[in-house]
Amino acid sequence: MLLKRPTINKLFVVAVRTQAQAIGICREFVDQEDIQAIILCSGFTHSDIAEISEMVGKNVRGLVARGDGPSNRVSIEVMRREGYFSEKRKNEI
Repeated sequence: MLLKRPTINKLFVVAVRTQAQAIGICREFVDQEDIQAIILCSGFTHSDIAEISEMVGKNVRGLVARGDGPSNRVSIEVMRREGYFSEKRKNEI
């Protein structure tokens, strides 16, 4: 009888403010971690996703999470804590 050890997966969560930051973080994870997928929030445009997918290469899946009401509330809370809705941030956009 062959027993397989359970696979343990890691999940890294990073909040970014810009596409440039997203590309830098994705590149870092591709280079330093054995990642198999990148899950992006629905705030990324199709062009953003295409650029990230091109950069990470064909061995890393690019996925987009589409939320429902409860998950949207969680996302908004994280964004609020990270300062996305502050007056300073509004001036950066």
